[in-house]
Amino acid sequence: MALADLANLRQLNLSSNPALSGSLPALWAAIPHMQLLDVSGCTLSGSLPAEFAAWQELRELAAAGNRALGGQLPGSWGLMQSLQVRLVCHQAQLNILCWHAVLPALTGTDCMP
Repeated sequence: MALADLANLRQLNLSSNPALSGSLPALWAAIPHMQLLDVSGCTLSGSLPAEFAAWQELRELAAAGNRALGGQLPGSWGLMQSLQVRLVCHQAQLNILCWHAVLPALTGTDCMP
């Protein structure tokens, strides 16, 4: 089964799964109607994929607890007009100041020190 076959998938909660490690797969961007992605409490590393900008319906991204996940949001995320609920992160890893410039519709963040 290809990820694009998951046309009805709207929410993916993989939180509190320490076995989920490495980079977030850019291939997940093929899921066409993602609205919520929760990968908090995993052991992810790297940066957030630019390809996730394809998720025009994404409203919430929860990624707290992934101490090796870092970097700035890709500029292509500025196309994500629905991402306005919150971004949950570790402020030390991700450059929050640039998030509001990249995501003008963003109304709130929930960042942990």
